Amino acid sequence: LALGYELARRRPPSERETLPVLLSIGVALTLLTLAAPIQFSAWRITMSWALEGLALNWIATRLKTWRAAVAGSIVFALMWARLVLVDAWIYRSATSYSLFFNERFVTFLVATVCLWLTALWIENLQGLQLTYLLGGHFVLLWGLTQEILGWAGRTAAPENLISVETISTSILYAIYAVIAISAGVATRTAVNRIVGLGLIGVVVLKLYIFD
Repeated sequence: LALGYELARRRPPSERETLPVLLSIGVALTLLTLAAPIQFSAWRITMSWALEGLALNWIATRLKTWRAAVAGSIVFALMWARLVLVDAWIYRSATSYSLFFNERFVTFLVATVCLWLTALWIENLQGLQLTYLLGGHFVLLWGLTQEILGWAGRTAAPENLISVETISTSILYAIYAVIAISAGVATRTAVNRIVGLGLIGVVVLKLYIFD
């Protein structure tokens, strides 16, 4: 990074973005991204990538450059891969963790906050903004669903487990839908209102078809 900065500083403004500068920055970002799984373990890797993606998108908004936004998207893709393939399955039993105060939910919560803050900042890239906003909703709802299912597994009798799981998830989705609609009305964002209305539709279908 220092080398890239020095190369950029020595160039005139008309030739600021040259190949050596971009190559130096790219190598630095690659090493920084690889440092997370080398230095850390388990959920710390996902959290580090989430914070790095947030930082890169913040840099993109400050410098108004799409290259940093692309780099942030790549890092967020790595975060998504770890959430789906690793972090969502770190607990084998519902009795091995407490409700909300556990490593898995904290990781999902940090990923959600990073995605939503990025969506708030990159207003000029509407496609990415929508992706990050919907991605944040999906990650948070997924994490909450896992917590509710874990709570049901710890408290319900075996013969009532499926009933408790289905009813509790329906209540969770209904509450989340109301909060999303309220947030959409308060902030005048159509996406949050649509997410809430769509989720209410899912709850109604689930009540009639399954519950």
